[in-house]
Amino acid sequence: MKKIDKPLYESLGRQLKEARLKKGYSLEFVGDMVGKSKVSVKRYEDGKMRVDNDTLDRICSVLDVKPLRINPTIEPVPNFVDALLINFLKLDTDAQRIVLMMLKFDNVDEIMEILKE
Repeated sequence: MKKIDKPLYESLGRQLKEARLKKGYSLEFVGDMVGKSKVSVKRYEDGKMRVDNDTLDRICSVLDVKPLRINPTIEPVPNFVDALLINFLKLDTDAQRIVLMMLKFDNVDEIMEILKE
């Protein structure tokens, strides 16, 4: 998992755990319902493993929560530009630098070469 993704998955995991405990479900029960092991569910909750969209949808269905309500990066914003700015400002400075480079260069290979320096 990339360093930049870690806070997102930790926040998502805390919310999944809170929803599971509120329902009174065990890790094993949720895992059985979504076709994952209890260890995987625990790793999702701890933010130590990425959860793919299909699995997240299944977990949210079992916990009776809406994925958009549980995703900490999706916020109501007035327009697309505001959404971009809000999410850009949440990035650390290295990630902001990469985004700015991506906007400057058409070729991703050029960016990767610069980052290696």
